[in-house]
Amino acid sequence: MVLVLILGVVASCAQPAATPAAQPTKAAAAEPTKAPAAEPTKAPAAAGPTIDRIKKAGKLVVLVDATFAPMEFKDEAGKTAGFDVDLATEFAKSLGVSAEFQNVNWDGIFVALQQGKGDMILSSVTITDERKKTMAFSDPYYMAGQVISVPAGNTDIKGPADLKGKVVAVQIDTTGQEATEKIEGVKEIRKFDGGSEVMLAVEQGKVDASVLDVMVALHFIKDHPKVKAVDRKPFTTEPIGGAFQKDANDLVTAFNDFVAASKKDGSYDKVLAKWGLNN
Repeated sequence: MVLVLILGVVASCAQPAATPAAQPTKAAAAEPTKAPAAEPTKAPAAAGPTIDRIKKAGKLVVLVDATFAPMEFKDEAGKTAGFDVDLATEFAKSLGVSAEFQNVNWDGIFVALQQGKGDMILSSVTITDERKKTMAFSDPYYMAGQVISVPAGNTDIKGPADLKGKVVAVQIDTTGQEATEKIEGVKEIRKFDGGSEVMLAVEQGKVDASVLDVMVALHFIKDHPKVKAVDRKPFTTEPIGGAFQKDANDLVTAFNDFVAASKKDGSYDKVLAKWGLNN
């Protein structure tokens, strides 16, 4: 599944609250005094066959793999939350409908989209040429990349080359897995369904290291001192976008317009800040 984005509210191998105020994720203090805000920039009213169908249904069905905090995850109340979730919620509002989130395991999420089980995937999806063969993508709304995490006491692993002879955890069918498969000499790649499972494998000493999206790895590490990132700067560069069915051109355009307007009026940055993704 392997962060940068969005609105006014506030996680493949693997890789969605309120009104944009600020990842999500995926995860307050008094706000500083601000000058009067300019009138928000509004995207033009969206229309087209896919959007007409969504408006008729009254809901935008969004597929997520809710194991990727702070981008998309289940909170303590069991509600789907995170940066992508906030973004999708506000996008649905811009269309005049509500957002409905369907949690799908990462290894089946693209098939679910193609089968029409959702209108879009907003779940930290890296835009790749291979994926473009079967799906349409929005413009990138976040820039992410892979980082290596290890037990806090490890001093031997400093970069990808040091994974030679090591057992490495990844999220199945993600760009983290792809990046690891390109590293020469890795002893074994262990695949997990979710990002949190990947990081727990490192913490519990089941693997020597992990390769996972930077936003998810750093979010986990904040509350787990037994794990560290060998470098907070990703060793890959991966644009994240919304994924759609091939013929949903009107919905793709509407989402691009929505993100552009959100970045212009500042609501996108507020959501980034809410989920700690503006660092």
